[in-house]
Order: sequence, then C-alpha cells, then structure tokens
Amino acid sequence: MTNKIDINMKKMILFATIYFLTTITFAQSTWTTEIPDYAFSVKVTPNSDSGYTAVGLTGDVDLTERSYRIYKINSDGELIWSTEPITSNDTTIWINATNEWFLSPPKGIIQLENSDYIIYGHINSGPAFAMKICSDGHLMWIRIYEDYWTPELPTHLENFFEMPNNEIWGLLRNEQVCYVIKLDSNGNIIDTFTPLLQGKTTSIMKISANKLLITTFLGSLAFGINFYITDINFNIINEKNYKISPSVIKQNPFSNNIYIYDKRFNKNHGLLILNETLDSIDYIHQDTFYPNPYIFINLEIYDIIFTSDNNIAMTGWIYDVGENNPIYIRCDLFGIPEIIYPYMNVHPNRGTRIFEDKTDKGIIMLQESNNGIYGARTFLVKVFSNGSFTNSIEKSINIYDIKIFPNPAEEIIFINSEKKLNGKITITDTNGKTVVEQQITENTTLALDIGGLFKGVYIITISNNEFIYSTKFTKN
Repeated sequence: MTNKIDINMKKMILFATIYFLTTITFAQSTWTTEIPDYAFSVKVTPNSDSGYTAVGLTGDVDLTERSYRIYKINSDGELIWSTEPITSNDTTIWINATNEWFLSPPKGIIQLENSDYIIYGHINSGPAFAMKICSDGHLMWIRIYEDYWTPELPTHLENFFEMPNNEIWGLLRNEQVCYVIKLDSNGNIIDTFTPLLQGKTTSIMKISANKLLITTFLGSLAFGINFYITDINFNIINEKNYKISPSVIKQNPFSNNIYIYDKRFNKNHGLLILNETLDSIDYIHQDTFYPNPYIFINLEIYDIIFTSDNNIAMTGWIYDVGENNPIYIRCDLFGIPEIIYPYMNVHPNRGTRIFEDKTDKGIIMLQESNNGIYGARTFLVKVFSNGSFTNSIEKSINIYDIKIFPNPAEEIIFINSEKKLNGKITITDTNGKTVVEQQITENTTLALDIGGLFKGVYIITISNNEFIYSTKFTKN
C-alpha cells in the first residue's frame, strides 16, 4: 500500500532565490510515496506514460531471503502494481545456484521503446544477469552470463542502453577485463567487443544515434581518465585526458555538451563541461552553485538533469559529523544558483535520482536512507520546481520574507525583512570572489551601497544561525 507522509522540515536551513522579473510556473501537485517492503538500493526509471518504475532489493538482515521486487508508480504517486519477490533461491530462475550465492543490489533499470523493462545486476560472488519485465510487471526472461564468470572473478553489468534493431548494449566487467556486450531481444549475448582503448573501460553511454562516449581509467588519478568519442564500431573520433574523478556524466540535450561531476577526494568538487569534441569549455567549482558559509557542511551530488527551460537541477546530500540530509539544487548553465533547498529532519538522508515531470515541470526525486536492510526507507518525492511542498511558495522558501530591490540596480539595493535580521551579508561575483561583506544587527530594512561594483551579475547571501538566503542581482 502506498504510504504518503508529510515531511517535517522544522529545522530547515533554506537557501533560495526568488526572481522578480520572471514568472515561475510551479507544479500543480506534490506528493511523497514510500517504496514498500523496506526496499533498498532502489533504482528507478521514468516511463513513457509519465509514471515511474522502480526495482529494489528486499530481505532479512542475514541475507538468506534476499529478493528483487519491481514497483510501478503513476504520475500522481500511487502504487499501481508490484511484482512477487524474485529470489536467488528459485532454481527455476537461477540456474546452478548454490547456497553461497545471494542477490546483490540492482545496478540499473531501463525502459525499452516497446515499454518493457530491462533490469540488470549480479549475484554476489557469482555471475552477472539481466531480466526482462513486460510493461504490466510479468517476468519474461532471466539470463545468467556464467560463461564470463569464474569464482575468482565475479562479473558486473553496467550502463545498459537500447540501440536500433532491438539490441541492448552495456558493459560486462570484472577486475581484469571489460567487454561491451550486445544482447538480442531475448537477452542472449550476440556479440562482445573489447575496445582497443588505453586503460580499463569504466563507462559507456550513447550520445547520438551513431556515437558513443566511453571513459577509461589509467590506474591512478595521477594519470587521469581518458574520454573517447567513437562511432558504433569503436573507431575513435575524439580523445582527451582529464585528471578528474567522475561520478556523474550527463549530456545536455539542448547543446550536446557533456557535464561531468568531479568528486576528487579532499579536493573541491565541481562540474567539468566538455563540448562535442571533448574540449574543456568550463569548470564550475562547487562553491559557485553551493556557496557554503559553513565549512563543515559538505555536499556531494548523485544525479544531474537539464530542465525544459535549459537549467541544471541536481540532487545529492549535505553532510557533517553525525547528520546527512537530501538536497535539491537548481542553477543556470554557469552554475549561478537559483534554488538551494535542503530537506532537514526527514527519514531519507540523500537524494540519488532526479527527474522533471513531463506535464507540469515539477521535480521528482528518489530519496533514500542508506542504513542497510534495518531502517532502510526509500521515497519517491514530487516537489514544486522551487523545491517546496506547499502552495505557500514565498513563505516556504523564505522564512524571513526577505525582499531585495530594485533588480537590476545601479547605486543602492534595499533589503527588507518581516523579521529583524542578525548575521552577515556577503556579495560575491560569478567567480566566487567576495566583493562586499557586512555584519547586520537587529535590522528589518537596510540600504546597501553597490556604486563601487563593476557592472555584472552578483550573488547576495544573508546568513545567520537559523537560515541562509541567497539570490542574484544585476548591477547596471
């Protein structure tokens, strides 16, 4: 049964932007739906009918009864159907299964053009597998790829996508070798390739009808990651090397540029942007789209999309010692934030997937806790495009009811608040350089002299121990 809950945000720290010159259209409804059965490691895909289909791993803590279940959720957040458990103990499904084998979390789910689904993953210490589920939830087939497995080299399937002629392509890899495999519509491997590329293949994605983007790891960050654009016969068209640690790779459908979230350990994370020939055209440091005044609050992004108005929307988590929380960020293509919306005091502690609703442009996020089977809870959440759950847009975004005007401005900008403000005002340019910093005490109205600033776009941030408010303005 679908469990809809109200999310408690009483400790909310809000970052938000309100546009004064643009009318924003918000989603007509919001909802929060919990994935049943305490499913965890959930993967989800949007459907052609505007709904969503998810697959998750369920079972007990000693791993003896792990199973997959698949869930169909419509565009109103209602659970339409779920499958019976699919387990590794069912010998009609898992050929030659042994007592040492149990299911590992699913690696992914995709919907095919005919509306059926492919789910792929691997059995712990065992071979990789794929299964096909028809659009009404019935199991069509499961294939286990034992020919590519030995007990010493467990195999994994990753990065599946559909190609013409009903072929399904993806990676089948172990610790020593990686194959690009082609499956027919019945899941049989009809061809394998080992692309003649430098390094170990780590990802593959289709970027056009006849081009692929492939990444390879060269052994250490010191040598970096090779990026290749190839044709579908793996002939290299372009090749570049970047010393980054990519965790999310997405293509902007409007420009065809490639956006890569770089999460190098102990380094400032950011977005590397490549053009169609793999030239670097920008690197947006994370403190641009997450201007964080509290150094102990860290951010990691798990997913990125490009909205219908050609902005960037991201989800992930913010974390410090002892507390993790999901977050939603919306920024322009230069990383200037419009909305930064963390969800505090909620059951999930991170956002792992993000989508835009096809009809009303609301935002769908998969938010989950990562506490294992006990305590694991996963939610599919629909919010307004500004991140909030209610129709009280201004109040839910801006708890101090702050207004900053005029925008654009020439010499003076005014800050007006319903509550007395205490804290700090900071103005930064689009490169992250602080150009104005001022303390405020017990003010509800404040005039700020900006006559000495160069013309351009700036971000103004007001912060104290209760909240953080950011918006951008233009200096004429």
